[in-house]
Amino acid sequence: MKDLRCETALLEIERVSRREGFITLDAYRNNEEKDRMEAWNLTTKTVMHVDKWKEFFLMSAIKVIIIGAYHK
Repeated sequence: MKDLRCETALLEIERVSRREGFITLDAYRNNEEKDRMEAWNLTTKTVMHVDKWKEFFLMSAIKVIIIGAYHK
């Protein structure tokens, strides 16, 4: 999903949430994780490097608290 569409979707989640919303992001830290993510994932529209997600949220209008739970 393009950044603008992704931001629009996340802003809508924020708008309709009664309090804080919760989302799960698909992210990778290296090429091996990226390859596994692309081979496994059938439905995700947006997969980015962890640093790209951080940059995305810093540059967007979305209020976010990053909890930083990583699964291996």
